[in-house]
This record gives sequence, C-alpha cells and structure tokens, in this order.
Amino acid sequence: MRHEVAMVQRLAPGLPIALPPGKPNTLPAIELAVALLRKDLRYGMDFVQRTYRAFWCDGRDISDPLVLKQLAGEYFTEDIVDGENQLVAQKWETAWHATGQNGVPLLVSPDGDLLVGCVPQEQVRQFFT
Repeated sequence: MRHEVAMVQRLAPGLPIALPPGKPNTLPAIELAVALLRKDLRYGMDFVQRTYRAFWCDGRDISDPLVLKQLAGEYFTEDIVDGENQLVAQKWETAWHATGQNGVPLLVSPDGDLLVGCVPQEQVRQFFT
C-alpha cells in the first residue's frame, strides 16, 4: 500500500491521502456496502465514499464494527447484512479474483478492457475516451 499511496500523492499532490495503519479485513465493509446499495442506491454510494475517505484519508480501521456502524449511520441495523447480501459480496469477490488482477482500483470498460492500479492521469483520460 505504501507504493500506491506514494503514487497517488505524486499524481495528485493536493489529495488528502495518507498511508493507512494496515490492511483491514474489508469483507464486513463490503457486505455492508452491498446491503446499503440494495436498500438505497444513493445512500449506499455515499457510504462507499465515506468508507474510502475514512480509510484512505482519516486512517480509520474499516474492519472495526463500531466504525462501520458510524459510517452507515441511520440505515444501520444489526441484521442489515443478511445471507443474500453475503452471497452478492461473495460473487463480487469471485469476479474480482477471476480478473487475475490485484491492483486497486480496477476499472472494467463495457468492452472488457481493464485499467489496473494507480496510473497516470493521461492514461485514465485515454481509458474513458
């Protein structure tokens, strides 16, 4: 992660990103994101953004259930993550592993082209044109 953060800092010097204290178990956050996205798409996307900011900018441990509860806010209930949401999260993980990639972020175009990891801005622009 140190390399990825350094690349982002070099490519976007004004972005408030910091090296997280470690690699958390992201499964609970992913399962909660699935549940919130299925319940309310807009709120789910806000949760995803808050979670990324909490991890990458604030250095918070997104594997901590209390942190996730706070980030989920008003939609959080103890039973929000059910078996169906867990199944969707497993499908996402399977699809991720099937790409054979381990870079973050991983963008996939409608044609199946991949953009992997933190790449220069020009490469991102070309990917979307």
